[in-house]
Amino acid sequence: MTARRSAAIVNLTGGMSFFSQQLILPVVSVYAADLGLSPAAIGALAALYGVLPAVAAVPAGRWGARFGHRAVLVAGALGTAASTALYALSHGFASLALAQVVAGLARMLTWVSAQTAITEVAEGETRERMVAAFTVYTAVGMAGGPVVGGLVKDEWGYGAAFLAFGATGVALLALALLLPKGLGRQAGARAGEAASVREAGRRGGARGRAPSALQIARVPGVQVALGFSFVSLFALGARQSFLPVYMDAVGYSQTRIGLVLTAASLAATAVRPLTPYLLRTLGQTRLLALAMAAAIGGIALAPLFRDLVPLFLLVSLHGLGSGFHQPLGLMLIAEHTRDAARGAAVGLRAAVNNVATAASPLILGVLAAGLSLTSSFILSGLASALLAWAVMRADRRARSAKVGEAAV
Repeated sequence: MTARRSAAIVNLTGGMSFFSQQLILPVVSVYAADLGLSPAAIGALAALYGVLPAVAAVPAGRWGARFGHRAVLVAGALGTAASTALYALSHGFASLALAQVVAGLARMLTWVSAQTAITEVAEGETRERMVAAFTVYTAVGMAGGPVVGGLVKDEWGYGAAFLAFGATGVALLALALLLPKGLGRQAGARAGEAASVREAGRRGGARGRAPSALQIARVPGVQVALGFSFVSLFALGARQSFLPVYMDAVGYSQTRIGLVLTAASLAATAVRPLTPYLLRTLGQTRLLALAMAAAIGGIALAPLFRDLVPLFLLVSLHGLGSGFHQPLGLMLIAEHTRDAARGAAVGLRAAVNNVATAASPLILGVLAAGLSLTSSFILSGLASALLAWAVMRADRRARSAKVGEAAV
């Protein structure tokens, strides 16, 4: 199978994974509320979908190198189908919690394997273009899932929505079976025989075998990818959780709130295909700095305004900045890891992403309870800016490292 065809299948898989996730999560929250669960219980259900599967993110990356991405994607699709039945049979917190964990684990398998696969089907500028295309597919899936899920639920009820979620599992299975069996496994095997751990290895890693997650995390280039993703996803978490609360508090309708949130998503979608061009034009350091400044500043300053136009512009600016997190993060991972370590590195990044999106509403909620909602946005923005400064320091270390020592 050609690299272009493999990339097309992986792109569709990534898009379907996000479509599936965004289809089911809003439905589950409303379903839990209709069952009479408390807001705290609903929040716990949302956390279970992301936090517990984060533990499996790094092993999921290694499984792709050991068994091949096709096998891992098949497992993820089957897990999606299994969780569909669990959702349909759920009538309380415990059963919904089990469904959330199974669905979250299945999604983690699919997502980590798809991200790793897209970095392995090509090299150099071709890989950059393929990664950029992959992130566009995921953005489209992310935008379409809530609309379809909401429409199906409103027209035909929860059972139909759960069935639609199950249909995405069937689609994921069909896509996985189209991939060559050796994708990922062959690359991992070759790399496992020949790879040596350079910089991280001298800090305690062993030669001739795949590095540990700790060794991978010590590489400056990987630290840049992880820190950049955390900053971007933390800001994204604020947008998804508390920006609607702020806009509702100042009197905006749900339609206008949705318009502003959609603007951010569309801005993120629009900028992703431009990532390779901007990376070559501006350079990695400038692009990182501009992306984090836009992602942080746009969301941190938004609650200082009440009028729709400045809110729209600031949140769109945030969307532009946060839109780089996926293509640029994956490109950094691909650049600073070899095949044997790449799956684990992508899994580590996925775990960091989950932690960021869970931490953001928690921290903002605590700050808002003690101070005010506007103050919580500003203070979390200042904290994110300090972390962005640390990311830029790691970027300087990564660029100063010798070529042969910059990867694991």
